[in-house]
Amino acid sequence: MTLVKWKNRHRPSIFNNTPSIFNLMDDLFLNFDSPSVLHSATKTTAVPSVNIVEDKDNYRLEIAAPGWKKEDFSIQVEQQILTISGQHKSETADGNVREKYTHREFTQSSFKRSFTLPENIDVENIKAEYENGILFLHLPKVEDIVETPVNIEIA
Repeated sequence: MTLVKWKNRHRPSIFNNTPSIFNLMDDLFLNFDSPSVLHSATKTTAVPSVNIVEDKDNYRLEIAAPGWKKEDFSIQVEQQILTISGQHKSETADGNVREKYTHREFTQSSFKRSFTLPENIDVENIKAEYENGILFLHLPKVEDIVETPVNIEIA
């Protein structure tokens, strides 16, 4: 018995004028060794989940980023836009390792999230801390408006 590769490009799509999920999967598996597929499998842009909690005195953002370090994050406020970005590289082996990987899924990932802040946020006193895989941002409320760019250090 001989197995033959078969591509049926006439499968119906669930969306008009777009390739079906079957065609996309065929392309992925039949062209797996192409550099573009391998590159996209090792570098991702993921958006971490965010919880936003409000009480009478402040807002608290909780960003899920397990396995990251506080040095991987950058937090900025400019013109009432809070931007949180991060870039995380998985540990790489040094040149003295005798192992040869036949398959490797450790990745490099990055993200960028922006939030428009209410005008009653005291941007000069925003605090950030990273604990147990969650980045916490504490945004105190005030009546005064500050319009200068601010970088926020993670404690």
